[in-house]
Amino acid sequence: MPDARTRPAYSDPVDLETAELELTSSIYDGFSTAIMVKGKPRTVALCREYGDAVQLMALIERGRASTPKPAIPASDGSQRLSDHFTLAEMTVSAAAARKGLDNTPPPQIVDQLILTADRMEKVRELLGGHPIRITSGYRSPAVNKAVGGSATSAHRTGHAVDFTCPGFGTPAQVAAHLAKHLIGYDQLIEEFGEWVHVGFGPGQRMQKLTARKVAGKTKYTQGIKA
Repeated sequence: MPDARTRPAYSDPVDLETAELELTSSIYDGFSTAIMVKGKPRTVALCREYGDAVQLMALIERGRASTPKPAIPASDGSQRLSDHFTLAEMTVSAAAARKGLDNTPPPQIVDQLILTADRMEKVRELLGGHPIRITSGYRSPAVNKAVGGSATSAHRTGHAVDFTCPGFGTPAQVAAHLAKHLIGYDQLIEEFGEWVHVGFGPGQRMQKLTARKVAGKTKYTQGIKA
């Protein structure tokens, strides 16, 4: 098989309704998919920036195309990225609104937000289908700096979401429940008793943390303190 790094990241679009799908061994950044079309294999390498194999399987199960969806115009904030999440929700930022900062995601980030919204559908399902209120999704470099975010924050790449789910319970209760049932994530953090942070970055460390302010600094401890 040719080295995936010498090929484009994705093959020609394939109609998944008529294609036979089969996961194969990793060949590019840990993830790949072989798509059998009329008996002939096509390999689709999933680059690190587009997520992990769990995310890819979620896309396949929903019958989406083998390439990422076309970028949604950032100006169309009402456009749905998934059944229950819009582009406006996935880019909401009180800091951006307050400071007049642009939080418009570039096309490649919108592609990632589609994948993240798909993962948030699973989070919503695990929380009994109760509505989720996103308080922070994508952050532009300017917005991330304004809120004191890390330069390596998963919010900057569209992989992370801060949210609450009042219909299910407190942030601590939400985080504790997800810690028991959610899989395929990088970080799950109950932050300051105010919201839950979930990151779907490529690390897939499945870290469970609790964040609190101690002497004016954020301190992280292992586990979810329900």
